Amino acid sequence: MKRIAIAGLMYVSFLLASCGPSPAPATTPDKAKAVAEAPIDAAMLCFGSPDDSPPTEALPSLEARLTPVEGNVARVDVRMIGELDESLVRGLISSKPGESVDRAKIATDVRRVFGLGNFEDVSVEATESDKGWVLTYVVRERPVLSAVLIRGVAAERQTDVEAAAGQHRGDLYIPAAVQASAGAIRAHLVERGHARAKVETFVRRPDARTASLCIQVDAGPEVRVEALHFDGHAKLDAAELEAAVRSAGVEENLPGGFVDLDKLTLQLLYVSARYYDAGMVEAKVGAPEVRYSEDGSRVAIHVPVEEGPIFRIGAISFGGEMAANAVKYRAALGFASGDVFDRSKVMAAIEKLNALRVSEGATGAVTPETQLHVEKQTVDLVFQPSK
Repeated sequence: MKRIAIAGLMYVSFLLASCGPSPAPATTPDKAKAVAEAPIDAAMLCFGSPDDSPPTEALPSLEARLTPVEGNVARVDVRMIGELDESLVRGLISSKPGESVDRAKIATDVRRVFGLGNFEDVSVEATESDKGWVLTYVVRERPVLSAVLIRGVAAERQTDVEAAAGQHRGDLYIPAAVQASAGAIRAHLVERGHARAKVETFVRRPDARTASLCIQVDAGPEVRVEALHFDGHAKLDAAELEAAVRSAGVEENLPGGFVDLDKLTLQLLYVSARYYDAGMVEAKVGAPEVRYSEDGSRVAIHVPVEEGPIFRIGAISFGGEMAANAVKYRAALGFASGDVFDRSKVMAAIEKLNALRVSEGATGAVTPETQLHVEKQTVDLVFQPSK
């Protein structure tokens, strides 16, 4: 008798990357039974001893065993490692007795079964028989979370952190969901001022059917911003740049507020926009540096700035059908050649021109073309309707 592992989760991993498992269904009675059989001292299992979980049942190795299988399918079997009924899987299998063994079809079957979200491993064995090949779909069910334990959180924040984690006793253990849970907890703590919070997750597997999710949290000190510096600014003063940060509508990263570097990325876009409105179209706002105080409770945020020269508006022209009414359109702009280039004013002018053209019954939105002259420090503008 000849047995070959012809397909499995690793074999079709490139197919699974774009679809991933869907959210798992609600806990079934079988899941509840598994939870009831969980170890009583889950805290000791999580945090009190080394991980001595017994190894789970081994599936056939797929290494170097993808020998082509030729011939007909004699029978299709399903072997469930878990407590779900095999009918859940059998209805998704397209390989049929009497057909030729089709590796592409088998790979599709594996992807479809894994896509249910209930299983952590799916593979297919081919066993040679007198009547052809027996295909056995080996499906390992995901374990159930018998406990979700969080350590290192202050009592007054325990409930909020548990809600942010989104993992509950009785849920299926899905590694991607656990990873997302750790990120959600950290984001929750950062929003509450713990900029250096650390979250570590690990899983104990006391048996093949259950798992304990252990979450270790180190919130660290509450961090406040002591100062916000713009290193290298000269043409725009610090108060004006700080006002640009405030215009983002986010309170973090300002003096006296908490630190949130993800939100700081958004706020610095407003700083760049302020420079563009002041004619400094080559200005560069660099990556911020956060400098912590010795006790880690205060920070100074330093943002490097390269302002560059101030550009003025050069030639203004109108293309296409707008050329015939250039005088009228030029009067509607609100700026003229020689003025400091202001991106916000240019955008406002486009809205005015579009409204004017609509009143004339014209079609095609106005789009500007710009040409930068570095030597003259000017920006030429050409307004014309889109085709």
